[in-house]
Amino acid sequence: MKKILLSGLLVVLAIVASSNGTIVGGKDPKSMVVETATATAYRKFEGNKMMRLAYTKEEPAKKSVPTRYVNHRGNTMKAPENSLPAFKKAKGTAIETDIRLTADRQWVVMHDSTIDRTTTGKGRVKDYTVDQLKDFKINTTMNFTKKELKIPTLEDFLKICQQTGKSPFIEIKDKSASVEELNEIINLLNKYGFGTSAVRVISFHYKTLRKISKLNTNYSYYLLVKDIDKKTIKQARKLGENAGINTDYLNLNKTKVNQAHKAGLEVGAYTVLNNDFLKVVALNVDYITTDQMK
Repeated sequence: MKKILLSGLLVVLAIVASSNGTIVGGKDPKSMVVETATATAYRKFEGNKMMRLAYTKEEPAKKSVPTRYVNHRGNTMKAPENSLPAFKKAKGTAIETDIRLTADRQWVVMHDSTIDRTTTGKGRVKDYTVDQLKDFKINTTMNFTKKELKIPTLEDFLKICQQTGKSPFIEIKDKSASVEELNEIINLLNKYGFGTSAVRVISFHYKTLRKISKLNTNYSYYLLVKDIDKKTIKQARKLGENAGINTDYLNLNKTKVNQAHKAGLEVGAYTVLNNDFLKVVALNVDYITTDQMK
């Protein structure tokens, strides 16, 4: 009797495996159903029970373009982070930068909320006007002029991206930005002629991304997250047709990348070390953000 049941089961398994299905069942073989089209299951009998020996084989979503590289805060191996020289020396297809609002509500380039770590000044970005920030320069032991080491504005950054043919990846750090202030980002992108396929506006602040994504639905908006899960995928999908999700590469695997791609999202990985490039490319991500581009 066991032989007859086992033979029947193997036939069913063969049929389902040929269509890449997953078999799910209980104690009775009649209860078996096909669950997905991306898994293969193997079972055996042990007494009157079926013991599941299963594994899931994810089929990677197809991409039309290879993985592209984003130079994080410019080329920080050749110049100080988020500086004009770092942007001019940037490698890869895109440059990532961070922007914050000043006291007179202008967009300037600065990662931290204060200017203490990276400049000759002290204090919060939001407490200085653009003109006041000109009194300081970016700290470095490298040989650059004072003019080259000024704190850049968003417009300075976009000029360089335009001149060098790089795509801008703009991280909005300021979650207090109004619709009018977010619209200024859109206006500057338009001023420098960036096509919708070239731009990625990114942020950890979901509500800020929601606001700016409604101002121009053609640009790509990336939600920055620590990890990809159902919640973050659902949020990212609300950012428009060209949305994406960008996460810490140490938390990535093929299953998560696949889930995001199947939801219609691009997938970015940050901040990847150069000895991990091939491993992350194998995950089928769309973008790799890195400091280490020679």
